[in-house]
Amino acid sequence: MFQKILGAIALTLVGVAHSQTPVPSFSSVPAAVGGTITICQGQTITYNNTSNQTVAGATYAWTFGVGSVPLNANTVGPHTVTYNTPGATTVSLTVNNQNGTGGQVFTRNIVVVATPNSALTLVSSGGGYGTSTQNGQTVFRNCGSIDSALFTFNAAVNNTVSQTFNWGDGSSSTNLAMVGTQITHDYPQGQFIMTHTVTQNGCSSTSSYVVFNGSAPQITVTAIGSNTCLPSPYSIGIQSNNVPITYTVNFSDGTPNLVFTTANDTTIDHIFTTSSCGVDYVIAPGLPPIPNAYSAAVVAQNICSNNGIPTVVTVGPIVISTGTTPDFSYTPQSPVCVLEPVTFNNESIAGETVSQAGCDTTYGYYWTITPNTFTLNSGSLGSSNGFTGANYDYTQWTNGSYDMEVLFSQPGTYYVTLYTGEFCGYDSIVDSVVIKPEAHLTFSLYQQTICSGDSSALFTMTADQPNYVINWDITDTTNISNITVLSGSGVTPVTFNALVPQNNTNEVGTIEITATVECSNDSADVHTITVNPQANATVDPTFYQICSGETTDIDIESNLDNVGFSWTATAPGTITGHSNGTGANIAQTLNNSGTTMDTVEYIITVLNAQCPGDTAVVSVAVQPELTFNANPDFTVCPGFPIDPDDYITSPPNATITWTNTNTNIGLGASGNGNVPTFTSGNNTSGSTISGTIEVTMQLNDCPAVTDQFVVNVNSAPDFDYTTTPQNGLDCITGIGVINGVVNPNNSSATWSGPGIVSGGNTFTPVINQPGQYTVELINNNNGCISNFAVTIEPPTLINITSVNITNVSCFNGSNGTISINTDNGNGSNINYDWTPSLANSANVNGLSSGTYSVEVTNEDGCIDDTTVVITQPTQITIAQIDSTGSECLEANGSLTVVAAGGQGGYSYSWSSGNNGPTANNIDAGTYTVTATDAAGCSVSESYDLGCTPLIPIVIPQFLSPNGDNLNELWIIQNIEQYPDIKVKVYNRWGNEVFESRPYNNDWNGHLRGTHPNPLPAGTYFYLVDTNKKSQDIYQGYIEIQP
Repeated sequence: MFQKILGAIALTLVGVAHSQTPVPSFSSVPAAVGGTITICQGQTITYNNTSNQTVAGATYAWTFGVGSVPLNANTVGPHTVTYNTPGATTVSLTVNNQNGTGGQVFTRNIVVVATPNSALTLVSSGGGYGTSTQNGQTVFRNCGSIDSALFTFNAAVNNTVSQTFNWGDGSSSTNLAMVGTQITHDYPQGQFIMTHTVTQNGCSSTSSYVVFNGSAPQITVTAIGSNTCLPSPYSIGIQSNNVPITYTVNFSDGTPNLVFTTANDTTIDHIFTTSSCGVDYVIAPGLPPIPNAYSAAVVAQNICSNNGIPTVVTVGPIVISTGTTPDFSYTPQSPVCVLEPVTFNNESIAGETVSQAGCDTTYGYYWTITPNTFTLNSGSLGSSNGFTGANYDYTQWTNGSYDMEVLFSQPGTYYVTLYTGEFCGYDSIVDSVVIKPEAHLTFSLYQQTICSGDSSALFTMTADQPNYVINWDITDTTNISNITVLSGSGVTPVTFNALVPQNNTNEVGTIEITATVECSNDSADVHTITVNPQANATVDPTFYQICSGETTDIDIESNLDNVGFSWTATAPGTITGHSNGTGANIAQTLNNSGTTMDTVEYIITVLNAQCPGDTAVVSVAVQPELTFNANPDFTVCPGFPIDPDDYITSPPNATITWTNTNTNIGLGASGNGNVPTFTSGNNTSGSTISGTIEVTMQLNDCPAVTDQFVVNVNSAPDFDYTTTPQNGLDCITGIGVINGVVNPNNSSATWSGPGIVSGGNTFTPVINQPGQYTVELINNNNGCISNFAVTIEPPTLINITSVNITNVSCFNGSNGTISINTDNGNGSNINYDWTPSLANSANVNGLSSGTYSVEVTNEDGCIDDTTVVITQPTQITIAQIDSTGSECLEANGSLTVVAAGGQGGYSYSWSSGNNGPTANNIDAGTYTVTATDAAGCSVSESYDLGCTPLIPIVIPQFLSPNGDNLNELWIIQNIEQYPDIKVKVYNRWGNEVFESRPYNNDWNGHLRGTHPNPLPAGTYFYLVDTNKKSQDIYQGYIEIQP
C-alpha cells in the first residue's frame, strides 16, 4: 500500500512539471534604466538569460531589434549584439516549455544615440595648402613652407558642442578656442597626427588626420670608396632639407628594401653577404653595364613630392671583395701514434678579389709546425719570406703544398698553422696534434683446456702504457657451435670474461682470442682455449611401442668414437623378457600378460669417455592382445529394427571397422566404429536375403581380431496395380476397378476404403467412391506383412480454358489459325473432334474464313466443346483522286490515288519509282501503282496521263524607247507558259546591262531597267532561258534606236 501511495505522489509531481509555465527574463550589459537600455551608435549590448520555471527541452527565441547584428537567435545565450542604426527599437525573448502552456515573452526598450560628427575640413587656401588622401587617411598639407604655418579648420558642429583637438605637436585645444565652427593652429615644420573628438548626448566620436607642413624632399647622397672587403660595412650618407621624408633604400644584392622616415640627416650601413662577382651594375638603358659591381638606389618621398613622384639617387658602382677563409683537415685524427704518417689537406675557401681585370680567386698560403721534431714524407710547408705585418705582400710568398704527409718522431703536442693571404689581407688557423708513445701487450694466461659446456678461466690483457686501448677479436671457433666471431676493446688492463663453449662434434674444438694495443709494432698476442667434446649417448626414438611378443631394436650411438654403453631395465610384473646389459643395441623380446598397456624403461650410460655426458632414457610400451564380446545372428521381416551390441575391447580404445556383404539388408557396405542400429531393408523378392557383417578391431597396429554375424531378412508380399478406367472412376457410371498383382500369389488380402462395392478380400476390388484405399497383404509362408495404399481421384472434368485465333490476313486468304487450351493440358490423352473435319490436335492452321466447332474428350470420358469464327478483311481498292497533266517532254505532271479496304496503314509503289499516294515529275504515259496494307496485302491499278505542247516564244529584235508609244518596251510573245523565264542583255563589250528573273515584258532599254538611264543606240546581245528541259537557251541580238 505504501508503494502505491508513493507512485501516486510521483505521478502527481510529474503532471505538475509538465504543465509548468516559464517566466522569461534577461539581464543586459549595459543594464536597463527604467526599462530602457541606452547606448551609442556602433556599440554592443550583451544579453544574459535569467528566465526561471523552464524545463528541459525549452526553446528560446530572441529578436534583437532594428539595425542589430545579428537580428535574432535561437539559443539560450549569452548573446552580444551590435547596434548600427540610431533610433528607438525593442529587444524581446520568447520562452516556450513545449508542454502546451505556450510561449511567454519578455521585452526591453532600446535607444541608440547617433554618433556625433567629428569631421574636419581645411579652410586655409592659397600657397601650398591642400587636402589629399594617403592610405585611406585624410591629409592636410602646406607644401613649399620653410617655417611654421597657420592652419585653419572648419568643424561639422559649432563651439557649443564639447570638442577636443589634439594637434599632435604636444599641444591641444577645446571648443572654447573655436570661433563658430572654425579653429586655427600654428604648426612648425614637420608631419603630425591630429585627432578631433566630439562628445554629444553622452556619445563621442574621434577622427584622426595627418598634417604636413614643409616641402618636397631635397637630398644629397655620398658614399665611401667603391672597393670594400667583407665583412666591413658599406656606408651611404644622406643630407636633407630637414623635412619629414620617407626613404626606401634598395641594394642590388637581393636583400629586402630598407624603409624608414626621418627629418634628419642620416647614414646607412649595409653589409653585403657575397662579393660582387657576377653582378652587373646597369647605369642606364642603352649603356653597357659595369661588370662585377653592385649598386644602390635611394628613393626619397613625402606628402609634398611633386605629383607624387619621388626623388631617386643611384649609388654605384659598388665593388665588394671577399677574403679567404683558412681551413685544413688531417687524418688520422689526434691523438696519433709516434711515427704514424699524418696527412694534412688545405681546405681553405678562396676569396674573390674584384678589380678592373675581373674576379680573381688566387691566394697565397704557407704552413708552420712546432716543435720541429718531424719530417715531411711528401709536400712542402712554403714560406712568407718575411712579407707580413707592415711589409705584407702575399704575392711574394712561397706557397706550400695543398696536401702533405708528416711523420712525427717524438711524443708530445705539435701545433700546425695554415696562413692565407690575398687583396683583403691575411688570416690563419691553428690546430694541435697529440703524438702518443709506443706500447707493448702481455697476457696473464695464454692456454687452457676444458670440456664442452664448462666455463673457461678468466685472463687479463695488460699494456705497459697507461690508459691505452686494447682491441681483441675471437678469430677462430673451430667445432664450437655457440661462440661466434666477436670483437671488443677496452682501456688497459682488460679482463676477458669466461666463455661456456659447446662442442657438439666428435673432434676437439678450438677458440682463439687475439689482441693488439694501440701504438704498437708488435705482432698480435693469442690466447687458445681447447674444448674437448662431451660424449653423449643418443637413441632414436626415445619412446616407441611394440606388441606383446615382439622384439625391441634400439640402436645406441654417440657423437664420439671408441666409447661403450651400458643400460639398466625396469618394468612392472606384467612384463617379462627385459634385463640389464651392455652394447650398442638393445634386442629383447617383451611379453605383456596383463590387460593394459605397460612400459619398460631403459637408462643408458656412456662408458670410456674423457668428458662423459648425461644418461639417455628410452621407454618401450608393450601392448597386450585384444579381447572383445561377440554379436549373435539376426532373422527378421522387412522394416524391423536391428540393434547389434557395441564392442568392448581390452585394452580399450581399439579402432573398429566393419563390412557388410549385402546392403539390401538395410545396412551400408562398410563403416567405422560400432555397427549402428538400423532398420531391415524392404524385401518383396519372394525369397530371404542375407548379409554377413564382419567386424575388425585393432589397437596401435598390433594384430587385429575379428567377429562375424549374419542378418537374414524374410520376404514380404509385393503389390502392383492398374485402374479401370485409367484415372480410377468412370465419368459416366462412377464405377472403377483396382486391378492388383501380388507376389507371392498365395498371400491373403484385406481392403479398406470409402466405397468398396465388392471383392474386399481379393486382389481386384470394385469401387464407386474417390479416396484412399488400403490393402494389408500377409505372406502365408513366413507371416511377413505388407501394407499398400491406392488413391482414387474423382473423374477429371475437362474444360476449354482459352481459345486463341488468328484471322485471315488478306481477302480470300487461307492463313487463319485456331489454338485451344484445356485444364487437362493438351497432350495425347485428349481427343479433338473438329467440324468441319480437321486434324486431331489442339492447334489447327491453314484456315479460310468461316465457323469451326470442336469437341474435346479426356481419358475419363468427360467432354467439352466450343465454336470459333475466323474472319477476313475487305478487298483493297484504289481510286484516282487528282492528276496534273505534264508539259510535253517536261515531266512535270502528277497522279494522286487513295486506297481503301484491307487493314489500313497503306504504302504505295509506282512503276515510275515514286513512293506514296502521289507520283510527281512524270511525263505523259501509263503508270501502275501498287497499294499494300499493314498486313502485307496488296492490289495494283494502272492510270494514263496526257501532256500539253509548249508554244515557242517570239523575241523582238528592235527597241525604240523614245516616248512615241511604239516599241517602248521589249515584249516577248508567248511567255505565259514560262513563269520562270530568265533574260540577260549584254553590250558589245560583254558587259551585262540588264537582267531579270522572271521577266515580265517590262524592260524599257534603260541600264538595269532604271529610269532615267537610257542605253546608247546600238546593237546588244541577249540570252533568254525559259528554264524548260526540252528547250535550249535562246540567243540573239537587239537593236536599240532612239
